[in-house]
Parts: sequence; structure tokens; C-alpha cells
Amino acid sequence: MSSVVFPHQLNNLVKLRRALKIVEQILKENKPLDDDTFGYTVFSETDLIPSRKFASKTKSQQLELIKAEPRQNQSPLTFARDVRRLFVLFGVIEETKTTYQLTERGRRISQTPTGSPLTDSEKQAWLEGLRRLRYPDDTMLYRPLRIILEMLNHGQMDSKLLAFALTAANESDDEIKRILDTIDRVKSRKSTFDKEIAAIELSEANARNNVKILPALAEQVGVIARSGGIARITPLGGSVLFEMTRKEAEPEKPAVPKRKEPFFRTITNDEELRRNWKPAPAENVEFDPRDEAERLAQLHERTDEHQDILVKLRKMYAEKNWTAGIGNFDLLALKGEIALLHEIKTINANERLQIIDAIGKLTYYEAFDAPSILKDSKARVQKILVFSRRPDQGHIDFLKKIGIWVLWFDPEGKLDGETESKAALDSLLRG
Repeated sequence: MSSVVFPHQLNNLVKLRRALKIVEQILKENKPLDDDTFGYTVFSETDLIPSRKFASKTKSQQLELIKAEPRQNQSPLTFARDVRRLFVLFGVIEETKTTYQLTERGRRISQTPTGSPLTDSEKQAWLEGLRRLRYPDDTMLYRPLRIILEMLNHGQMDSKLLAFALTAANESDDEIKRILDTIDRVKSRKSTFDKEIAAIELSEANARNNVKILPALAEQVGVIARSGGIARITPLGGSVLFEMTRKEAEPEKPAVPKRKEPFFRTITNDEELRRNWKPAPAENVEFDPRDEAERLAQLHERTDEHQDILVKLRKMYAEKNWTAGIGNFDLLALKGEIALLHEIKTINANERLQIIDAIGKLTYYEAFDAPSILKDSKARVQKILVFSRRPDQGHIDFLKKIGIWVLWFDPEGKLDGETESKAALDSLLRG
């Protein structure tokens, strides 16, 4: 079995942020994010690409001498190719039909001021990317972070042994056991590191590169720790591993009977407000999916973060004596002649697709579900889209334009939102 090679230029998240800011600058100037533009710009404007060969020259002189060399020998072009691919793998940029664009996660990282140390928000954004990263990217066979955490959950080890994380064929129990058995042979001195990498045709250079990037990034986001050349899993890493394997092990939910009419269930006690949501047995599921696709989408969407937001909103309305209920929609809050119809979106993935989905749901529920629930009530329905964090300003402006209030939770967990939307809600809650 042979190993794959991971992009191996930068292993420092603050430096990667600087490179991402260059990407953002290039895209804002409507320039192509090709090797030449990206690599030469990074070389000219930062110190991220050292040039030992021409160190006595000025920057501009160095670049001219570099450009005169064969393309395969030009370090800025190699840097651009590797770092751009790493950014795609981590989901901080994505390719469009004509160029690239920053994702919501990428924008969160690039918003940190230049010169700032690594922030908690950045760590979270990079961790999200590291958790979702599958490799090799063309075959989507396994998640390197899971393999690394499985290895360290088995026991602390010499950091160089993490090179075997990129030798997996898949995430099966047998394949993880194969890697752990390899580690145990080396640790017990029944074999050597050199013999084991030779057996799988992994060169020493590639073994070093396998350890250079991913373990370093995993250490910076806090899921592993390394000291004196020894790597171990951290409590956060243990939680991440549990979450990665738990979600994988959840059984497929069977189809549920369709209901002919939308339902609305009023929440009447404090326990209901504070409960942690869990999927109900299929025969007791009360929502009306309308079709299998909607059912699956709703179950997958209702993550812990989604449910935490829902609980906060329910409690907020209950404290103000509003009637709060759940149905096909996420939340409907009623008081007097006002009905607030909420859709909640956790924008950890593609923000654009989340908003497209939310607009469709809010529009449909307003037309078909709300009337049957409100019946003869004269309550006016106001659509509200609640995000887990602040969305792109362009999306905020668009949603406001089409009459949807835009709210989100700030990093401290407090409800915030578009100025007019938040002011209107605060006025209702005071009334």
C-alpha cells in the first residue's frame, strides 16, 4: 500500500491567514487566482516564501531572477499550487466556473486583523475545516483527522509515527486496526519506523511532509498536544473524535407516515424549554415532511448548534409571555396580532445554499402551514431568518429587501441582528 502526499508549504495558521488575505485581495481586484498571480504576489508582499539563493538582492531583483528560472524550479509557483489546494481542502475557498471565492469560513478567518495572534474564532473555523477534510480529495476515502485522533486515542506516541495517518485506504475498523498494529510493532521494537514506511512505499521525505502539516494544524486548534517529540490527544480531541464517530454510527432513520395537515404544538412547561432535542422514534415523529428529501434534510439539519439556538429563542419568548410552538417550521411565536415565523440556519457549510433553502421554506410555510394554524386569527406573519453567526453583508441586505428579518447570535451567545430587524423585535418584546 502506498501513501498519498498532502500539500506541504505552511503549517502555521497565522501565516496561512496572511496567505488567505492575499487570496482575498487578488479576488477583489478581479485577478485570476493562478500560480503566477498568487505566488508572485505572496512573494512580493510578504515574507512567507524565503529566497535563500538570492538573499543578498532586493525583493524585486529576487523575483526577476526567480522568474528567469524554469517554472518547475520557481518556489512561488510551488507555494501557490500547494497552499491553494490546502485552502480548497479545508473549505476556506471554493472553485467557481470562472475563478475562486472565499467561503463563509474563509471570510471568518480573513476578517482577523493582520498581526493579531490566532483567535478563538479562527481556531473554530480551522477546526471545522479539519473535521470535514477528506483525503485524497478526488476519491473522498477517509478523514485524516479521525485517523490521527484514533491513533492517539490508542496511546501517546512519537510524533513521527503520525506519518502513517495518510496511509489509510478508508475509515473501516480493519484499516484503523492495521495502522494501530503498525504503530504497536514500532513502539514494541518488533519492527522499525524505516522498515514500516519502506513496506508501504512511503519515502522518508513524504513521511516528514505527512507529519509537517496536519499534526501541526491539529495541535494549533487544540485537538492534539506535542511535547518533547511525543504526541497525545487532548480532551477536546477526545470530544471531537467521539462526535465524528458517533454521527457516523447513527442508524438510518426509516420513513415516517405523512400527515395530511400541518401541525402546531404549543409548549406549555419549563422542561420543554430546557430539553435537549433528540430524534424521536420514527413512529412518534410529529412533523410533516411532505416528501423523503425534506425529511432527511430536516433530520440532518437539526444539529446540536441548531437546537441550542432553538432553545434560546423559545425561552426568550416564554419569558415575554408569547405562545411558542414548533411544527414543520422551526418556531412560530404568537402574541396578539403578531405571528413570528422563524427559520434557523447554522452557517457552517455553504452560506449561499443555506439561505436559498431558508427562503423557500419560510415562503412555503407562510403560505401553507401558518394559515391552517392561525385559522381565523388576524395575526400578521413576519418571516425571520436566525443564523448561528453573522452572515455576509450582501445576504443581510438582500433578505432585508425581500422583507425577511435577519437575526444572529454573536460570539458571546447574545442575540444580535440587522439594525432594523433587531429594533423591531426588541420593540415587540417590550410591548
